Amino acid sequence: MAVIELGLVTGDEPRAQPWRPRPRLLAAAVAILCLLTVTGSAPVRSHSFTELWSVPFQGDADAFTITGDAVYVLSGAELTAYEPHTGATRWTVPGLDGVPWIGPVVADTVLLPAGAVDDSSDFGGSGSGEAETVAIDAATGRQRWRLRGGIIDLGPGRVLLGGGRDAAGSLRVVDLRDGSTLWSRTGLGAQTRVAAGTGTADRVVTATAGGRVTVQDAADGRLVATAGALWPAGGPDTAFDVAVTDHTLHVQRTDYNATTLTVYDTETLTERWRTTRVINAYYDCGPVMCLVDQLGLAGVDGTTGDRIWFRPGDGFGRPLSTDRILVDRPAGGIGLDDLLSALVDSRTGRQLGYLDALELIREPGRPGPAYLIKRRTRQPPGRSAIAELNERTGEVLMRGSIERPLDYSCESAFDVLACVTADARLVVTDLRGGG
Repeated sequence: MAVIELGLVTGDEPRAQPWRPRPRLLAAAVAILCLLTVTGSAPVRSHSFTELWSVPFQGDADAFTITGDAVYVLSGAELTAYEPHTGATRWTVPGLDGVPWIGPVVADTVLLPAGAVDDSSDFGGSGSGEAETVAIDAATGRQRWRLRGGIIDLGPGRVLLGGGRDAAGSLRVVDLRDGSTLWSRTGLGAQTRVAAGTGTADRVVTATAGGRVTVQDAADGRLVATAGALWPAGGPDTAFDVAVTDHTLHVQRTDYNATTLTVYDTETLTERWRTTRVINAYYDCGPVMCLVDQLGLAGVDGTTGDRIWFRPGDGFGRPLSTDRILVDRPAGGIGLDDLLSALVDSRTGRQLGYLDALELIREPGRPGPAYLIKRRTRQPPGRSAIAELNERTGEVLMRGSIERPLDYSCESAFDVLACVTADARLVVTDLRGGG
């Protein structure tokens, strides 16, 4: 689900995200190990994978992302697309000043944030300019369009852009291929929240702190529903967030230590259910909504609020696939080694395996197997172990080892792995044939 203040590019959309130096939540570094197949002291088999190619990479300045078709590297103001198995250069685009990282790659289009993309303040960041988005043809490197606004959400063949430094604030839905405007809206105000949905959602919702809500069809901007004061404005310490899954609007309003979660039908804006408690997190987990409070993690029916399952003491659960989540539970410390983790069926809450010590490489929604990495191995020394997770059963198969990369610097797509090494290289490895 994507929840932003209008003009800020944020969210947790399930698309390929580039590697770049940034802090990561402990939940994003969740470890995976099935005790039925391997223990923490088990040696890693000596198989080494085939290193396909490498290019120079400055970890504090460059960025990359990988798909099944290409490896994209942003170095300085230049974006290069490489063939993943040979390293042959397909194309290079120079002159991309103001592009800090690589955005989503979707439908043969590479989307790049540009301009003032710092998401620390309203309307396009804290810089002097405005947020922009650049669309590059993934096959040729040709620039398709460059428009005002940061990416809020993607739909079939379209992009929802928002922001600008005008006082009114704006939304615009454009055609992914040519950038033509499908529909637009202005006059939203700096503190407007925008939610564009997950699952089968085809709705764009805008909401203000005072409860003014508008629901529009994402494809053509048609007005679906509106309300002038769906909830009271609250005091200066009241914070609120909105999210959309399918045709359900979720509104969280927090005053001091208590959160009121209210769920509405997007088609009529009638209330379906509500609860008030200390809520640490509430987010889409596929067949259920995950609700984390001080007691643990619950899977709830987003339409009715009925609790389907509950895992006492568990913390954040990171969606892995359609009906799988990775759940972490602190084990007395604050480091990565102090997390006990599990693979859980999000339909039932059933634990499929006790997980530990291995870090997930693949981002949710990325094609190919769920590869895992153990950053440091005892045997062989100085390397990192690679394993493969069976997402259906929780079984982990140890596949081999690679040269130790920088922490959190690996991405995979299908059987190709790209990692940043300590000697300032991006190394691309073929994971086929391991095990």
